[in-house]
Amino acid sequence: MMTKVKSLAILAPLVLSAMGCDLQLLPEAATYDGHGTPRMAVVVEAEAMPQGGVVAVDLELVDVLIHRERDDAWIWIAGDASRVELSLAGTAPQSSVPLLADHYDRLLVVVDAPRVAMDGSWQRAALTNDEIEIDIDLELDGDTRVELCFDVAASLSAASGQWHFDPRATVRLAAQ
Repeated sequence: MMTKVKSLAILAPLVLSAMGCDLQLLPEAATYDGHGTPRMAVVVEAEAMPQGGVVAVDLELVDVLIHRERDDAWIWIAGDASRVELSLAGTAPQSSVPLLADHYDRLLVVVDAPRVAMDGSWQRAALTNDEIEIDIDLELDGDTRVELCFDVAASLSAASGQWHFDPRATVRLAAQ
């Protein structure tokens, strides 16, 4: 009996894939990418820069996740712990990822290791909070760009000769 079950478990995906079906057992491994599949890209930028000799601010963008309301799933859309400069010009879009056309209601941003460039050198900033959760209302039905706008002036403060970074950000959603 067990051999028949094992045989069916191996044979079913092979038959379905030969017929052109995309059978995935885990949503994280699914390939949703096809003609007409909505894609999402993330752009990181600064809304306001601080005064007082600060030349640049950067941080590690660890993860950007979007929440699908229907099944309470968080889906990764950007971030790989690479350094991102927070500038008024913005960054090049992170790689575009395919997503299911659906309703999404929250965005979670995880950051780490902020630094401040001042007087020709980089100085570490103590991170007050490493996560930001932002409410959104997105009915995804086409390619979308997520513009993650950090208010660097409000996020960055100095006390006792030490920089502190408490990330404050807003999100703009734009069709691509």
